[in-house]
Amino acid sequence: MRTHTRWLTVLVLTLSVGALGTRAAQRGEVVSKPPQSPLAPNALVTTDLSQGVTPTDLVNALLGPGFSAQQIQYSGALTAAGTFTGGTGILGFESGIILGSGCISNVVGPNVSDSISCDLTLPGDPALNTLSGFTTFDATVLEFDFEPNDWNATTLLFSYVFTSDEYNEYVFTQYNDVFAFWVNGVNCALVPGPGPAPDPVTINSINGDNPFGGPDARNPLLYRNNDLDDGGGSIDTEMDGLTVVLSCQAPILPRTTNHIRLAIADASDGIYDSNVMIRAQSFASTDLVITLDPPAAVNPVGTSHTVTATLRNAQGVPQAGHEVFFSVISGPNAGAAGTCSVHADCTTDIGGVVHFTYTGGPTPGVDILRACFDDAGGNENCSLGVTKQWVLPCGPDGAPCGNPPAACEIQDTCVNNLCHHAGFAPATAVCRPAAGACDLAELCTGADPACPLDQHMPDATVCDDGNPCTATDACLAGLCSGTPFSAPSEIDSGLRVEKSVVGPTLHWNLAAGATYSDVLRGLTNALPVGPGGGDEVCVGSGLVDTSLIDRADPPEGFAFWYLVRGGNACGKGTYGYEGRGGAPTMQRSSTTCP
Repeated sequence: MRTHTRWLTVLVLTLSVGALGTRAAQRGEVVSKPPQSPLAPNALVTTDLSQGVTPTDLVNALLGPGFSAQQIQYSGALTAAGTFTGGTGILGFESGIILGSGCISNVVGPNVSDSISCDLTLPGDPALNTLSGFTTFDATVLEFDFEPNDWNATTLLFSYVFTSDEYNEYVFTQYNDVFAFWVNGVNCALVPGPGPAPDPVTINSINGDNPFGGPDARNPLLYRNNDLDDGGGSIDTEMDGLTVVLSCQAPILPRTTNHIRLAIADASDGIYDSNVMIRAQSFASTDLVITLDPPAAVNPVGTSHTVTATLRNAQGVPQAGHEVFFSVISGPNAGAAGTCSVHADCTTDIGGVVHFTYTGGPTPGVDILRACFDDAGGNENCSLGVTKQWVLPCGPDGAPCGNPPAACEIQDTCVNNLCHHAGFAPATAVCRPAAGACDLAELCTGADPACPLDQHMPDATVCDDGNPCTATDACLAGLCSGTPFSAPSEIDSGLRVEKSVVGPTLHWNLAAGATYSDVLRGLTNALPVGPGGGDEVCVGSGLVDTSLIDRADPPEGFAFWYLVRGGNACGKGTYGYEGRGGAPTMQRSSTTCP
């Protein structure tokens, strides 16, 4: 019986992809591959379309005995597609077809350089642009219609290997070479992604990280390093990296014609090629489908987790007696072993079910698991990946946990020893209060942890800056400001004195901008009026009225003089200016009526 901790691969037809490049060279510095002596007698041998092979030959080599094909179309360079042999000890299968984004002859080993390439100077493929996330070049496309001879077949299976010379130095860059197998418009060349949806097979979705061996590798158990700068070179191919044998599983339409489109391309430029190699006669059909549940779960580190595989045929009937192989293919517990139940030998029971349990280690992170079985033809058929998140133990229920919440996040809390993500604040929550009369309060969106960008009132909006000494306040760049105004000006010539039975009555006009007045009095013998003589008296201060009765009498032979100034919240005006030679030279002040 085979071990139940092996890698899980899905397709029944086998592909391999290769590319050429070197970390030592600058990007774009490429070398043509000279004839090489292979490391092993059974080395790869390629024959491309310029050497007599036709697109029809490629399709016939690919299809198993249970299929027929028509409407065969090929686009790409003649040197970018063909057949190969000698892959048993290199790829995991002996022969098949090869599609490349450069010259397929460059996959032949040994690996002697990181910078061998073949730029075809051809356009890319719009559909591959979407999968890669970057503009593609040198696309090679083979497509055709096919019909399974078994009219009850509902699933197509085939196996492949992807290799590329973009490895390892261009992992997680824009040079994200990509390929796809669209069966009836749906890509089946997929691997588990970091989220719930699977990722297409690209440089950035299967690798050993950059630099190689780092903690951020994607699906590392599906990757084989052959980069000379990272301890590789023992695999007899010029390619710097390649995948294990992967599988493609795709639903097909029974009793009718189906369509497949196989495509590969370089990303961001036309060098450092990639190739996909598909196992000969590997097209196979089946009506069995395996699923794995739950699709996602969260557990504290160090605890156990159980997944359930279910095997059914196309009519939903459970399939008993099939051995299932479980694998943790990525994450902190990659390669972990476990145990099976209901049957310890991992075979399905009468309900088509078998369980797999393993224990997480001390490291938090996300594992990806798969379940596979071999069909009657020996082809491996795998489920989609499921995720298992391992977290550190939390604490009592209600205790805060996780990272500090962002402005529009609710604090996570512990629930049943797990950190429960509380989600986003509602759309009515204020995440940034208004900072002033011209600022606007920002509200959370209810779907984003970040507070929206700061917004303010339009310029020239009328506002109040709270300063009594400004006028015509208006918004400008989010701030409220007005035109400052000064203290009142000097009193005008309206000051006059009237006699009355109760004493002299002073009358004056309120100074412009003033809200009150101060009245200063002195003896005329002190004239000219100086800056605060000892005879000065503050007759009235902060007077709202504009008249005042002065009941005092000047000494015999003397007279009084009076000065009035206005004031407001912004300050006091002037009593006038002291005159010397007819010209004002000094603002008049008073210590008596300050």
